[in-house]
Amino acid sequence: MLEFSVLGPLTLRRDGRALTVPTVMLRRVLAVLLARSGTPASVDLLIDELWGERPPRSARRTLSAYVSRLRKLLGDDDRVESSPGFYALCPRPGELDAEAFRQLTERAAQAHATGDRPAAAAAMRSALALWRGRAFDGQRDTALVERTAEGLEQLRLSTFEEYIDFKLDAGATGDLVGQLDAMIGEHPYRERLRGQRMLALYRGGNRADALETFRRTHHVLVQDLGVEPAVKLQQLHQRMLAGDPTLASSGVA
Repeated sequence: MLEFSVLGPLTLRRDGRALTVPTVMLRRVLAVLLARSGTPASVDLLIDELWGERPPRSARRTLSAYVSRLRKLLGDDDRVESSPGFYALCPRPGELDAEAFRQLTERAAQAHATGDRPAAAAAMRSALALWRGRAFDGQRDTALVERTAEGLEQLRLSTFEEYIDFKLDAGATGDLVGQLDAMIGEHPYRERLRGQRMLALYRGGNRADALETFRRTHHVLVQDLGVEPAVKLQQLHQRMLAGDPTLASSGVA
């Protein structure tokens, strides 16, 4: 069985053993094909992604050689399908972590839509656990891979925020702060994350730290972006200052 991992540094395994992709260009070919996973990519697109506006005259022949080397590395010629003018890398079910992540987020959305919040939270937790770092880390030097990675990371961020809301509604507090701090480190201007941190601290009995979170948020936004916090975050701050008793209850933010 092959395992393609892109939710972090690009890695490749066969039967549990790590495989070394030996050259920069071969890793780039693999990354681009995985970014188009299951969808045929035209030779022209691949050449543009690999070499930009000034490809070598031998680009088509060189690309064909890279595909041959990749097939040999994978140990299965059928994994990289070809048709006139196109190539496609087609991982099987369970082999690509990005696809597993998308499926779990879809499962979470379906469970949420039917009111099964525990199942939704469990699916989101499993989806988030697949991540090992930035998507396609170290291989984001082509436009297609960068767009794909950004899309995955936006889905991760929205899934994380929904998961934190679920946990807050369930009464969890202290164990969330460390998780929020890590994500805020990646997205320092994301006000929803900072509001969730404030709420987790406040409900955990750390009102002073919750208010300090707002003060630091205000400073960062004004200093770095020249903007004030959004009205919703300011209102949350005012409610904490006033000791609004409804903030202590789950489902209120």
